[in-house]
Amino acid sequence: MRFVWCLPRFPLAWEKGKVVSYRGLPLLWFCLFVGVFSGCIQKKVLPPLPGLSASSQLSTAAALAMASETLRFRELSAKKVFLHVHTLASFLSREQHSEDFLQAWLWELLVRDGVFPVSSPEQAEIELAVQVNVLGIDRFRRDFPPLFYTEYTDGKVDMHLVAYQRGAPPMIRFTKDVRVTVRYREAFWFYFLGPYPSLEILDTLPR
Repeated sequence: MRFVWCLPRFPLAWEKGKVVSYRGLPLLWFCLFVGVFSGCIQKKVLPPLPGLSASSQLSTAAALAMASETLRFRELSAKKVFLHVHTLASFLSREQHSEDFLQAWLWELLVRDGVFPVSSPEQAEIELAVQVNVLGIDRFRRDFPPLFYTEYTDGKVDMHLVAYQRGAPPMIRFTKDVRVTVRYREAFWFYFLGPYPSLEILDTLPR
């Protein structure tokens, strides 16, 4: 009596209780390996910032750090500057947290370049208006079950800055545009080996 179990292109045959063909064993071992070692990946976001993962904060902070390297205020050195920060996100959500953070970050850059920030427009020689078009993240993933899984977190910063000379009428001293996109990537093999992180710069303006 001869029994043949046909697998895709790998037949495995028995005859009188003995295996007479081993051509199907590699596929069987592969299926066993996948069944035993494949798993799933789950990420939990914990306090102090519920809903905002560390990878999201890391990619945004990296984008701001790259923007710091391209943004200079040497033309305002020794000037008294009043800073306005406006974000579309705070307009939509009616929250001021992102504006407070950006104002503190921009004050540091101004002081670094010898500028004197002031707390009211009346004390200032220059008013610096910062329009934050984008300060946020995009997240997406790619996977090939059950072998490979990767998650991307893109931190994006897009700002338009205008410096006004106070007077009647006010004059524009300069305008600047800053755009940075940084990608943080976490890769997993078989959904449980990892993560293998990497960080890369996708886009910068000015270049």
